[in-house]
Amino acid sequence: MPLFDPLRPTNTWRLNGLAYTFPANLTMPPFGLVLLAATNELAFRLRYNVPTGAVFLGQYFGQLQNSGERLELQRPDVPDTNGFAYITVDEVRYNDKSPWPAAADGSGASLQRKNPAAYGNDPANWEAAIPTPGADYVAGQSPVILIQPQSQVTVLGSNATLSVTATGAPPLNYQWRFNGDPLAGQTSSSLALTSVQSAQAGSYSVIVVNASGSTASAIATLTVIRLPLILQHPADQLVRPGSNAV
Repeated sequence: MPLFDPLRPTNTWRLNGLAYTFPANLTMPPFGLVLLAATNELAFRLRYNVPTGAVFLGQYFGQLQNSGERLELQRPDVPDTNGFAYITVDEVRYNDKSPWPAAADGSGASLQRKNPAAYGNDPANWEAAIPTPGADYVAGQSPVILIQPQSQVTVLGSNATLSVTATGAPPLNYQWRFNGDPLAGQTSSSLALTSVQSAQAGSYSVIVVNASGSTASAIATLTVIRLPLILQHPADQLVRPGSNAV
C-alpha cells in the first residue's frame, strides 16, 4: 500500500491531529506497522523495548491531549486547479471517559487497537494494556484481582499499608490512585503510607495492567482519626474534709 499518490509521489498521506505528513515513497504491507514518537528514536526504543525490526519514521511535534483527541489517517485526493484536498481513510476520536478504557489515562497503559480491520472509531475495538509499540495487540485475559485492597481506620501520624493480590499473564503492572488521580511512583502491588496526615484520608484504588488489558480494583477508604489531646492535666489540690473539689 503506497502512502502517496502513485501518479504524484510528492502528494503523500498525512496523520491529521498530529500535523504529521508521511515521507515520500513510503509503501507498507497489509496490516503493517510503523512508529511515530514524541521523543527521539533511541530513547523511545530503550524505554519500550521496541522490536529490532520495527520501522521508526521519526518524531512528531504535535501533542496528543490526555482528555481526548481526533486522529485521522488521510490520503490526498485527485488535484484540481485549486490544489488537492484530503480524504479520511480511517479515524479515531478517543476519550478518557466511558465507554473508552480509563486505564490508559495516567495508569501506565496505552490504548491499543484490537482488530485493525474493524472500525477504528469504536471504543469496543480498543483496549488499555501495557504498551507494545511496533507489535500487534496481544489478545488474552486481563488481570484478575484475587484479593481487593481493604478499607482501614488509622491514627493521625501512624503508618498504613494497602495491598492487592492479582493474577494474570505476566508482566503485571500496577498504578495506585487517590480520589481517582494517579499517585506518582506508586506502581507496586502494595502502597505504603508513612506518618499519615488528614489530607491523605479518602478513596484509594489500583489498576492492574498486562499485555491483554486492565482491571480496576474496588475502592478502599482510608479514614484518619485524631486521638484526644490533653491541653491541661488535672492539678493536685488541698481541700478541707467535707468540701467539694473540682
